[in-house]
Formats: sequence, structure tokens, C-alpha cells
Amino acid sequence: MVSKKDLEVVAHLFASESMNAMLAYVFWHWPTSTANPSEYTSDLIKFHTALQIPSIPGFYFSHIFHLDKAPWVPRDLLLYEDWYLMENSAVLDTLNLVAVSAVRKAPHDQIAHNAAGGIAGLYRLRAGEVDPAHIHIACWFDKPAGMTYEAFFALVLPLIPQSGGILWQRQMVLGPTPEFCWWAPTSPSLPKSISGTMLALKLIWSGKVMKSE
Repeated sequence: MVSKKDLEVVAHLFASESMNAMLAYVFWHWPTSTANPSEYTSDLIKFHTALQIPSIPGFYFSHIFHLDKAPWVPRDLLLYEDWYLMENSAVLDTLNLVAVSAVRKAPHDQIAHNAAGGIAGLYRLRAGEVDPAHIHIACWFDKPAGMTYEAFFALVLPLIPQSGGILWQRQMVLGPTPEFCWWAPTSPSLPKSISGTMLALKLIWSGKVMKSE
């Protein structure tokens, strides 16, 4: 049962600026069987590093995770998960142009040449402070059928800060994943009414370090 206190927590979280101040464009991709994994990773890091250098209005930073598998990828592959964090969806237009220009063009084109495929999605930050260095688990799950969003958030949101985690919500059904992603340092404990898929994440590179220097 959802308590009055839980509802007050939800109201406070949704009133905070962080609830509406960040979107994430997420891109899962994997190299061809003939590509050199080390070179593919190196080109990917070069691209992301170059992306942080110019000042792009509304673009915060990006980072790269490696994961062994994901249910929305057809088979077990060497899988990369790139997160591009931004203020709003308008920034996507700028990123789309910047990604294939100047010093970013060569590594971008090399990655595209060696990539076997890719899938993308759009997500909004719902709770937590984004620091990928502390994230090792992604738990993907959907809202139970028949449950209102008010009751769902009252159930889940109070658990996020307790786990040191972060909650993302898929936007406009743009993505192959379940609707919600709970990032956490260790496997989070979901409410009994919710079932999820836990995926181990390995941080390869983060632009947050560059932005903080």
C-alpha cells in the first residue's frame, strides 16, 4: 500500500529541477566479426573525446558502457552502450550535425564502417544524480499492467536514493527496451510486484571527467 509519506516524496522529486533537466540519447552497437575489438574501442573513445571539446549548447557529456548481452539485441555480441546526455531533444539536431564534422568525422566514419548494427532510444532522467563511475548494474523493467503512474512512482522513487541509484524513463516509446532503467552500484531490490532484467555494466570511458577538469 502506498503511504501519504511516499506520495509526498514523489511530489518533491517531481518538483525538483533535475527531474526535467536531462535527456539521454542511448545507442547500442556492435562491431562486425572481422573488426578488431581493440581498434573499434579506440576509435569509439576518440570520437567521444572529440565530442566533448567544443562547447555545444545544452550538451552535458557522453559516456560508454560495455555489456556482455542485452535482450533487445538478437544474439550475444561484443556490445557497446553509448549515452549522450543533454538538456532537451532540440540538442539532438546539433549533435547529429556535429558528430560528422571536423575532427569527429574520421573516428565516426571508422566506427560506422566497422559496426555490424545498432539500436537507439531516448530516455528522461526521473531520479538521482548522474555519475556513471559508480554504476555497475542496469535493471530494466516495465510498470505493472493496471497500475497508475502515480502509484508506480510512489512505490519506486523512494527506493532510488536508498540504493545510490538513478532512474530513467523511456520517452514516446522510442527504444527497444522496457520503459524504465534503474542504474545502481549493486543489484537493486525491486518491489515484489515488479520483475526486471539485471545487466552488468562496465564503464569504458566517461566525458564527465573531462567536463569537471
